[in-house]
Amino acid sequence: MKKLILFLLVTSSLFSYSLPPISVGIIGTAVNGWEVDVDMITTDGINFTLVNYALQNGKLKFRENDDWAVNWGSTDFPSGSGIQNGDNIPITAGKYDISFNKETGAYAFIVKPECICPAVYMPVCVNGVIYGNSCEAQCAGHTEWSEGSCTTIKLHGSSLEAAVKLNRGGIGMLYDPDLYSTTISVDTGEFYFEVTDWDAVSHYAASDFPNGTAKLDYDTKIPVKEGTFIVTYNSKTNVYYFTPDYYVSIGGIDLKQVDKNGNYEARNITFESDTALQGYENYYGNDVLWTKYGNGFPSGELTDETITLVAVYIPKGTYDIFYSTKTKKYSFEEPSLSTTDFDISAFTVWPNPVNSGIINISEELSNVQLFDIHGRLLLSKKQTRQLNVTGLDAGTYFLTSGNKTIKISIQ
Repeated sequence: MKKLILFLLVTSSLFSYSLPPISVGIIGTAVNGWEVDVDMITTDGINFTLVNYALQNGKLKFRENDDWAVNWGSTDFPSGSGIQNGDNIPITAGKYDISFNKETGAYAFIVKPECICPAVYMPVCVNGVIYGNSCEAQCAGHTEWSEGSCTTIKLHGSSLEAAVKLNRGGIGMLYDPDLYSTTISVDTGEFYFEVTDWDAVSHYAASDFPNGTAKLDYDTKIPVKEGTFIVTYNSKTNVYYFTPDYYVSIGGIDLKQVDKNGNYEARNITFESDTALQGYENYYGNDVLWTKYGNGFPSGELTDETITLVAVYIPKGTYDIFYSTKTKKYSFEEPSLSTTDFDISAFTVWPNPVNSGIINISEELSNVQLFDIHGRLLLSKKQTRQLNVTGLDAGTYFLTSGNKTIKISIQ
């Protein structure tokens, strides 16, 4: 019985005993001398590596478990196959990615280039860390990355078919890594920003337009009006801007954007004296304003050069000014019905926008009139629940009945 117990104890000890882990390191004058090893890294006990490791002019060998019982050497450099008790490997100073296979003795010293990266900001993301470009990520020892920053910002809106991603860097000549921007042409609607920081998604909004500071999970959405805007968002401050895509000024008067079709206007403007018909039409983000010249009055085009030797003037008087960034044409007209005189309507129409044909009205209306954005009367009905807009050009119109009005878009 005692012999059986002893046998079981010995057997149990043998099976519970595990060999110490095997290490492989480099040693020699190319490292820290012949006394201390620099252990290499392994995940399988067979392949060992060191990344971006600096070596001196000199010699080295690979050895196991910090002992000379098992060691590998050769005369080949920068790659070769080490053998037991082989020659010291000759090393040229530099930074290397070093690899060694314990089973085959194969080794390689791959030159690690000096990390002198171009001064170009094309951000990449590695595990939540932003690098200026892929070269910087590679120099940090990474082999995989995703293009773009780790933060993405999208704009959602009730008049957008899908969310719009903002581009990092801002607008214009100066690059700002905290600024994100995009260009949108939209109808009136409610908007908010979706901010994804690595893997966390948050929503930001506010009640201010055209600019403000967005707040996390704010109940009210941004009330965006119809227009074409350069949208910017600062990822640090959460400050946003919806800026009209063009700055338009004629005769020293800044015009306001009317719709997303490039129409600008200024209403009821008085010129106390004859004024040179010059102006600016500048895309947002351009750093230089170039003077443009009118080629006629009361209508014409803004051009880069004077057409005649005689300057064109705006006569003293009061005007409504209209301009199109698409056609470059302007007009000065007598002050007429202003869209700002309208009250918000309680009735609705459909379809809106409409391509052509019949527009339906939600209730029977009297004294129905249809105006264009210049305040010109186009259609009139004494009493109706429908309006035929066939033949009208694409654009923005205003349907009125008494002191009620609603905006209609024809496409």
